[in-house]
Amino acid sequence: MGILYSLQHIGYSIPPQADCGWIGEVGPGPSYGDIEWKGEELNSPAGFDSDFTQKNTKFMTYNLLHLAAMLKANNGYPNFGNSQEYWNKKA
Repeated sequence: MGILYSLQHIGYSIPPQADCGWIGEVGPGPSYGDIEWKGEELNSPAGFDSDFTQKNTKFMTYNLLHLAAMLKANNGYPNFGNSQEYWNKKA
């Protein structure tokens, strides 16, 4: 939360649902996407069968792409509402 706040404060655009993850089983184990653990091949990449992770990754990706398209279509954010110079001229 603190990192996202700091990033948006310096100009990063943070779409909704901008987090997703997979922690796997509690304790040591393969990381997301690993195809082997301790020299043994896994049946499928670790975490790929997690419905929760897959759903949240789709939400995050959709919102990220949607925000990028909106920013691109509007040439980013306008200067007017974000510039002290413009506010001073208006007053």
